Amino acid sequence: MDTLLYVALYMQKGLEKMITSTPTQDVYFIPSSIENGFLVYSPLRKMLFWANSSASEAINAHLNNGLDLPIENTKLVENVNKINKKNIAPPREQRLKIGDRAVFILSQKCNLSCTYCYAQVSRSPDTINEKQLATVINYILSSPSNKEKEFSFLGGGEPTITWDIFTNAIEYIKKEATKRKVKYSIGLTTNATLLNDERVSWLKQYHVDVGVSFDILPEIQNAQRCFPYESDKNSFDIVNSCIQLLIAYKMPPRIRSTITPLNVCLMEEMVAYVVNNYPDIKKLHFEHVTDLQLHQNEYYDNFISNFFIARDYARENGIYLRNSLVRSVNRIKGRFCNGEFCVLPTGEIVSCHRVSSQKDRLFNEFMYGHINDTININEKAFHTVNENIHNKPSECSNCFAQWHCAGICPYIRKFLNSAQLSDYCEFAKKMITRELDSKVIKFLHITN
Repeated sequence: MDTLLYVALYMQKGLEKMITSTPTQDVYFIPSSIENGFLVYSPLRKMLFWANSSASEAINAHLNNGLDLPIENTKLVENVNKINKKNIAPPREQRLKIGDRAVFILSQKCNLSCTYCYAQVSRSPDTINEKQLATVINYILSSPSNKEKEFSFLGGGEPTITWDIFTNAIEYIKKEATKRKVKYSIGLTTNATLLNDERVSWLKQYHVDVGVSFDILPEIQNAQRCFPYESDKNSFDIVNSCIQLLIAYKMPPRIRSTITPLNVCLMEEMVAYVVNNYPDIKKLHFEHVTDLQLHQNEYYDNFISNFFIARDYARENGIYLRNSLVRSVNRIKGRFCNGEFCVLPTGEIVSCHRVSSQKDRLFNEFMYGHINDTININEKAFHTVNENIHNKPSECSNCFAQWHCAGICPYIRKFLNSAQLSDYCEFAKKMITRELDSKVIKFLHITN
């Protein structure tokens, strides 16, 4: 997947020659917020520029019908010549790889009851056993590639509830990787309610990269991420103390916030809270919620307008604010994700951590193996999972956004009904268009 090269040029008068060329594919004319013009975009040629309406019509007629360009502008000719001369370069086809990274859901146990949790239907008393953990760790570390091995611990349940299993796994990773002289990294995603001085010190000693699921504003955190049986217990105060502790240990965490209708208009305020209260934190992730009950179009429109306001404010304060759709614009890709080697508490292997239990209605579509004394991959199921990840809906074939959203997350694609999926698709296109617009505007501010 190649990083895009963005070119943004205003159309200027003064063209003294005409050019002709053969029709060109993979060029999209996307309505832009910039002076009512269009983004002329060829993702597979890594070309993007802005054109006014008349220039866009001329380019369209030239590329699709072979008509001569009108005498207008040397820059217009230059850009269209670049389009004509550049070859289409589709992304390299990728399939699910299972040798370099493992995701562990240690248990389904959780001490919070988050209003939007995807794993609510998956709760069970199951806990992964340490023999299964060792089998997976040895499998990953013995993979013949020279890539750094990655181990991630996240929910399903809260990983730090099973603290002894978690720490034993990391100690085993360190011991075996050192013995084999293999480079590795370890990530933890936590609700941060169970960390204390001793545990944070341990995480620092073992170089664990910590991400905290946290909705930042006190009233939102307490409303959306609450303790199920202790209504008087305040989750914000506990998580805030743990974040301050991580910062004191010089381990400022990444913060991931879920944006719901409750906080969709508060994103700039959320960034401001981080600026004022956690100045060491420089990475935020605001992700749109996937909820069958919400009124989607109103929520999506609010998300778009408020996210980019918050992103601008974050940039002004040295914070990198990201979102999965916006981040996707920096890459050309043929599939939404690479899939996962995700190990469940019961020993099954699934391609997405959101499918964290047999109780999930999509479990059989994402499960492709299990662990006993060895790793057992079901080849037929593995092929099906690969196809699910790789295939895009037919509606994507003529859409500019397909090279970024790549047909949308396979789980979301199957989770939403057709009407909801259509709304989500429009949301994705609007988010990607808005990000393309912002890149053009940024370039123009630099060059003008």
